[in-house]
Amino acid sequence: MTPQIRDAIMRSGRRDLMSQAGEQTREGAFDVNRMNLAKGAGLAEMTRPILTQTGSTSSGTGTTTQSQSPWATIAGVGAQAAPLSL
Repeated sequence: MTPQIRDAIMRSGRRDLMSQAGEQTREGAFDVNRMNLAKGAGLAEMTRPILTQTGSTSSGTGTTTQSQSPWATIAGVGAQAAPLSL
């Protein structure tokens, strides 16, 4: 085997390793983004306001009221109690 062929084989092997490392890095970043999306979606679901419609819907005279999320209420109570726990 000539030194040129040996060098070409080594360079090819390094390219393959670098390509694999790049793929793994991208896959890891994708996994992190997917976990952050799931966490944000869960938080959005817990803190979404609850809409309640009252009145008649057929005549168009009903009103829609927005109540606060139960989690927002809990967080507000916790924020008020936090200085007391210090």
